[in-house]
Amino acid sequence: LMRINDLVFAFPALLTAVAASREKEQETIIRVYAANPNALGFLLGKTLVYFAVAILMALIVMLSGTFLFGISLAGDPTPLLVSTPIFVLTSVLFGLFLGTYANSQTVAVQATSTIGFFPCLLLSGLVYPINNIPFPLSLFSILVPARYFVELTRDAFVRGTGWPAVWTVPLILLGFSCVLLAGSWLGVRRMQVTD
Repeated sequence: LMRINDLVFAFPALLTAVAASREKEQETIIRVYAANPNALGFLLGKTLVYFAVAILMALIVMLSGTFLFGISLAGDPTPLLVSTPIFVLTSVLFGLFLGTYANSQTVAVQATSTIGFFPCLLLSGLVYPINNIPFPLSLFSILVPARYFVELTRDAFVRGTGWPAVWTVPLILLGFSCVLLAGSWLGVRRMQVTD
């Protein structure tokens, strides 16, 4: 079930990045910018669609783990229920951020795999414990949102400690979301057509 980190971070980010960059590549985004919409509203509209898809994906993965493999929660489920939508939001905003700055779908896919998937897999503590990652490289794990969600899912499904152990995770993920939304907004805002 720990694979939820890879699935819920990498795939929604990839879908969002490709969709955002496709509009630029096919130049259909010009119509949107010519209409001069509110940049934040435009971004939130895009985010909502892929957020719904990613939430559905997270539910399918969690329910599959429960019914197919008999995995159950070890303690209080509320940290997982609160943090999963925030993690999904972070994933979608990460993809939107990359898609906003990528000029083609190829660049968006490569950026998502290089900046998103590989750090999520290798620096989150999912495959290798963070303590075993050499020192300069282990500092980069601080910038990987999946690292914090791995801690939370381990607590939810293995340790069962609950809020006292993972209360910072939703706050950190919200911080990532705010930074990514601000970065996406700056990217869209600078491309607005002026009068």
